[in-house]
Amino acid sequence: MLFEHENYQFAMQAISKRHHQDILTIISYYDTTMKMLLSKEDVEKAMAELVAKGRKVTLATLHAALGNRGSLSTLVRLKAEIETPSAATQDSEEALNAFRQVWGLAQSEARKQQEVVKDPATA
Repeated sequence: MLFEHENYQFAMQAISKRHHQDILTIISYYDTTMKMLLSKEDVEKAMAELVAKGRKVTLATLHAALGNRGSLSTLVRLKAEIETPSAATQDSEEALNAFRQVWGLAQSEARKQQEVVKDPATA
């Protein structure tokens, strides 16, 4: 626990008594907040434990398995990161060629429009 830190006593002696309670409140809040933070590894472990128990991995079961730590938006994000395959998909050569053609046409059209804006007399 943070209160047992070797420099705690020294720090508290250096702080006036007026700020003593404020510091204790901040330390307590920090200690509590740090215990609530989730890592991707925490979520992965909880998901694996749920699957091993034969339970469905939903946000509710995951949140409960994590001791109600973390916000649901954090769980949604981390769960999605874990479930999304990390391997990049390969585009087909045909798709790349089609994209290059469309991109080339778009660039050509943009250049024409820029020329019209620069010299309205040629329009």
